[in-house]
Amino acid sequence: MSDKPSFDHATLTSHGLSAGMANTVMDEIERLTAELAASRRECARLEADMNDERFVYSATCTWHGPISSAKHYSNRPTGCPHCPHCGSVLFELENEQQWNDSVEDYEKGGHPGYVAFCKWLREQSKCFRSTKDQHLKEIVEIYRKETGKDVRI
Repeated sequence: MSDKPSFDHATLTSHGLSAGMANTVMDEIERLTAELAASRRECARLEADMNDERFVYSATCTWHGPISSAKHYSNRPTGCPHCPHCGSVLFELENEQQWNDSVEDYEKGGHPGYVAFCKWLREQSKCFRSTKDQHLKEIVEIYRKETGKDVRI
């Protein structure tokens, strides 16, 4: 399907439209054609985002999730991803399975309850700043109070 109209100014005036009205129609067709092209580009970008399996996480807060849920500080998909809550810069993995594998390995390495703790963190509608040991202790305490479960960080 072509975005170019199959008629022009001369065709419109030959069908009885005044020159001024033909100009108005042609201007509107140009505007709508440009709008359609922009919409198609946006749809293509959104489709690419939907197929993006990258998984991101922060070193300075507890947020982690799919890159499609991250905040970008530019309108381009290549902009650095940031935590959608605090703006912390995020690291990225190829997919969520890599994240799950690393969390499971960490738990197996002497940190019981870590997998459940990370799942709980992801369910929160916020992030927790985790730049200091004291912050981590506070987060673990909140987790214990809300879930009744323990975790060793």
